[in-house]
Amino acid sequence: MSARPGDVTIVTESPTVVESGPRSAPRPDERLFADGDRIVGRYRVEALLGQGGFGQVYRVQDELGDGRPLALKLARLHDAGSRAVEILKSEFALLASLKHPNLAEVHDFGHVRQDVAYFTQQLAPGVPLNQTGLRPDDPEAVPIWAQLCRALEYLHGRGILHRDVKPSNILVDQRARQLTLLDFGISRALGTGEERLLVGTFAYMPPEAISGGPLDARSDLYSLGITLYRQLAGRVPFEGTHSQILSAHMARVPELPSPETVNPQVAAVVERLLAKEPGARYASAAEVARALASANGKELEAEGAESLASYVLSGRFVGHAALHARLLELGFDLEPSAHVLVLSGEAGSGKSRLLREVRQRVQLAWRTFVEVEVRRTWLSKGVLPAIARAVINDDVAARLDDDDRRELARALPELRKRGERITVAVDPDRARQARIDGLGRAIALRFERAPGLLVVEDLHWADADALGLIAQLIGAARRSKARTAFVLATRPGKAADELSSLLGAELLTCDALEPGTSVRLIESMFGQSDLLAGTELGKSLARASHTAQEVQESLRLALDAGAIVRHEGKWQVVRPIPALPLGEVLGQRVSGLDEDCRALALGVAVLGGEAVASAAGAVAELDASLAGAALRRLVRAGVLEERYDREGRAAYAMHDRFRDVVLAGAPERERARAYLAAGRHLRGTAEGDFRVLFEAADHFARARELRLAIRTAAEAAKLAEKSGRPDQAATAVALEIGWQRSLGEVPASTWLRRFDLCLLAGIKEGADEALNALLARLGALDAAERVATLVRKARLALDRGEAEAARREAEQVLEEATALGDARLLSELTWVLARADEVYGHLDRAILSFESAAGFAEQAADARLEARAWLGASLSAIFLGKAGQAGGYAERALRAARAAQDPVAMSESLRCIGNSARETGDIPRALRVYRRAVRAARDGGSPESEAKALNNLGTVCHWAGLIPEAVSALQRSLTLKERLGLSASVLLTRNNLGGIYLSLGRFDEAQRELSAVMQVAGQNEPMVVALAHSNSADLHALRGELDSAVELYRSAHRMNRSRSNAMADSHAMPGLVRALAMRGGPGDLEEAGRVANELEALHAASDLAETRTRYFTSSAMLLDRVGDPEAALAQARRALDVGEERRQQFSDPFGTVLEAQWMEAILLARLGRTSAAKRAAQRARQELLKTSKHAGDKASVAIYLEANPLHRAIVGGRLDTPLGYTWFPSEVP
Repeated sequence: MSARPGDVTIVTESPTVVESGPRSAPRPDERLFADGDRIVGRYRVEALLGQGGFGQVYRVQDELGDGRPLALKLARLHDAGSRAVEILKSEFALLASLKHPNLAEVHDFGHVRQDVAYFTQQLAPGVPLNQTGLRPDDPEAVPIWAQLCRALEYLHGRGILHRDVKPSNILVDQRARQLTLLDFGISRALGTGEERLLVGTFAYMPPEAISGGPLDARSDLYSLGITLYRQLAGRVPFEGTHSQILSAHMARVPELPSPETVNPQVAAVVERLLAKEPGARYASAAEVARALASANGKELEAEGAESLASYVLSGRFVGHAALHARLLELGFDLEPSAHVLVLSGEAGSGKSRLLREVRQRVQLAWRTFVEVEVRRTWLSKGVLPAIARAVINDDVAARLDDDDRRELARALPELRKRGERITVAVDPDRARQARIDGLGRAIALRFERAPGLLVVEDLHWADADALGLIAQLIGAARRSKARTAFVLATRPGKAADELSSLLGAELLTCDALEPGTSVRLIESMFGQSDLLAGTELGKSLARASHTAQEVQESLRLALDAGAIVRHEGKWQVVRPIPALPLGEVLGQRVSGLDEDCRALALGVAVLGGEAVASAAGAVAELDASLAGAALRRLVRAGVLEERYDREGRAAYAMHDRFRDVVLAGAPERERARAYLAAGRHLRGTAEGDFRVLFEAADHFARARELRLAIRTAAEAAKLAEKSGRPDQAATAVALEIGWQRSLGEVPASTWLRRFDLCLLAGIKEGADEALNALLARLGALDAAERVATLVRKARLALDRGEAEAARREAEQVLEEATALGDARLLSELTWVLARADEVYGHLDRAILSFESAAGFAEQAADARLEARAWLGASLSAIFLGKAGQAGGYAERALRAARAAQDPVAMSESLRCIGNSARETGDIPRALRVYRRAVRAARDGGSPESEAKALNNLGTVCHWAGLIPEAVSALQRSLTLKERLGLSASVLLTRNNLGGIYLSLGRFDEAQRELSAVMQVAGQNEPMVVALAHSNSADLHALRGELDSAVELYRSAHRMNRSRSNAMADSHAMPGLVRALAMRGGPGDLEEAGRVANELEALHAASDLAETRTRYFTSSAMLLDRVGDPEAALAQARRALDVGEERRQQFSDPFGTVLEAQWMEAILLARLGRTSAAKRAAQRARQELLKTSKHAGDKASVAIYLEANPLHRAIVGGRLDTPLGYTWFPSEVP
């Protein structure tokens, strides 16, 4: 073959796929991906390992798989058509099914772009063969050369040719005496078998590949011969240009090294391998191994159990065709719409293998496949965090809504930002629902770009609560329109039935293999359908159904026992093979392990079936080197499976059936010792993680070290509470209680802790259980425990909304508590009394009780209780209209909250300070403080407090005329509250939004919000109902619907008065006076006068700035209506006697400084003082135009000026309004 232009000397062993025509090669210095890049959204690049004619090779981490480090290789496709791509997928699916100790596993295949494919391989240890100096004439190296030959024999037995055998594709770890063959079948896959392509590396290419002749296993043996030659001579036999090398392969006989430097018998082996005619070469790689051993004067060692077992492990996937097709149908569906399929099957029936096959096909189709395993040790609360960890990769985390991220961070600390605090949820049930909804949205994000399957395996270990949570999660994913189907794998039984019932799921069963299918499986493993004929096992498989695990493990036991051997490339049965139950098969396999392996197997088993090497070694009491070697032997034996986390750290998992056998087979004393060692290891490595301490406590209990278990659970409870997870803390205390019962009676202190945590976590059943246990032995408790129990009884009644029962319980125990002198209990009691008074509107008395509670808390040095008490006092004072007093209480609450380092209490205290500033008219300060409250809540990780602070901020921004900020704050508050399920608080924010729309003249939007509030709000939200009635009355008054306005104002006034809510009544009463005066019907003016007197008393008793303006404007209107313009003018002018900052107010549609200015003009006109009236009218008009700028754009300003009849009157300048009116009733909308 003549050289083509541009032929150069080959100086590399890069794999080559050469076309017959010219084609531009990629630039070798072009790096397609930088470190840190993510390839196809899955593989994060860690380093470039190399590049050549074949493409680039990267070290990557699989972020969607098990996190292991891999080698990812890029390759240019010569045919990117759809048929060629399908062929590639099939080739790689076959390669990925292969398992052999001397082959680097192929994991995945896909496209980076249309003409560039990638595949991933195991990142094997070792260095290339050509860097080792390993020689085929070294007798000590014979076992390593045998490994290479056996890897090739394994491939050839499955119909796969390597087509690129050479030193750079062979890694040797000389310390471990382990060889790994790379890139098997890859060149053939990428070449697609077309004749116009030369596939392989020129220097190692067999003649028949060059001439286009048929290829078989002997073609790889020629390349093996070149490799052996290279290791003997230090060079390849043929060098030169491309054309010269190819010609030499066809015609020249290689010159062998001299007999003085090479064992002649080894040289003869190499010479035969390099024969030009395939028929003159060895027939198989197994024959080459025997020939090399003989040439070196060595006996060929028997093939190892792991190598033999690889034939069993790589049997074809057989059976379950309908299940496979249905799962693929779901996996390929572009809009799966959260369909749910329950896959039920006994242990070992092949569910995991089926899902592995589906995963491979789904991922090859560029779909998303996310897999989660339920662990036997999980409590219900561990299910959703595990799903979240599997779903939320870096990409999803970056796109998560910040509210969802913070809610999910309660369960996943890794989602917290640096220094971020996540506080205890105010309403734990609703916070839990918010987490579920947030995870549903995260699932939607994960499957947004590529739909696919979310698989949860081993759900039979989940309890009923966990199944309920999964059902809620699937509902949340459906609401978020997640493009995934859910596959829930479990064993037959209650879990499968409940899942089908809860979710209306499709139920499919993974049955055992039929007899004919078992035979096909064996044939795919050994290539011999009759291998087991005549054996007891063969007879059993031929007449009855068996699970895939039974077949596989029975054959592995036969291989371990030497009953099945491989001789000269053929399988033979040389001993009887009994048909044993699976449990006995696994038991014999475990008993055949060496002592270190059995100890480690027990260590992994007691650690829940999955463990890292250090943990397993600690439990087995083996040093690191012995443990590592034994773990590798267990993996090779198939007892353990090696897995990797997202950081690429290895962990070792044990199948449930093996775990049961290992635990049952260990003597009780040995098992208890292992559980104790596991508990100590976990406790010593917990590093403040309460979840790990949970597991440690459980292990101590299994070791019957109950006191140690109790102490550890108590530590876990404290850590969980400190971490903002009272629900987990309550679970830990429940464990304590169970173990304490085993030792005798449960101490009252434990029940009291259980009650407090359950109340904090919203676990009502747990709180009831704890209280009932305490009340049942009330007579046996000491005085402090008795009082503490009765205090909690009162607390529980208060939490249930039974304020009268709470007060009664508290009063009954108050004398006993006082005699006891426990300041903390007294603080709790007086706080309960204060809250009961607050509920019934006895706010003056409530304030006194809150002050007492704060004093007792200070004595007890409990800053948290003190802050809570001062906050109660501040809120009661503000409702009474004592804004200045409320501010003083709030400042004290803030000091206590800082001492308690309680961010929620700090935010609430700032809100109360802001309330005081707002109601005393200091709007600039209120703005500053509310903004601080929002930041404090956000920094403290309390979305509930943030939502409330935003509501306050929105209100005061509205007053200040900062309308865009006001609407933004209220809408943000509304979003948070709806996510958290704070129904009453949602209504309050919607009411405030309605108030903004009302003041802007956007009456239809105001009516929408206020009507929604009134339709939903009921007796449980009287304050919200009263505010909504009051605002709706304003709307009716502006529209001239005075009858409706009067009734709504009356309703609001009654509700406010019943609860002593002066702050809200300062809006309702002036509106009622105004509406009655405007209507002027029989008895209206008398009623208006009575209400005006009440309003005057409220004004005198309070220091609410807003009340002043509202009182004077409404009384001026009433005086005008009864014909006393002089007195009316005096009242209107008093309404104007406020600071300049109040003149910027932008809040109510009337009853404001603006209306007072206009009233002054009207009343001066009624008194005949025309010039003064015109000047006053001009001032009002200027004030209106100035204020209108806050309404927004031109269109919004026009609505603001036109919709409100008061504003139209001011713009029109007519001063002859009817008595008691500041606008013209004939012009209302």
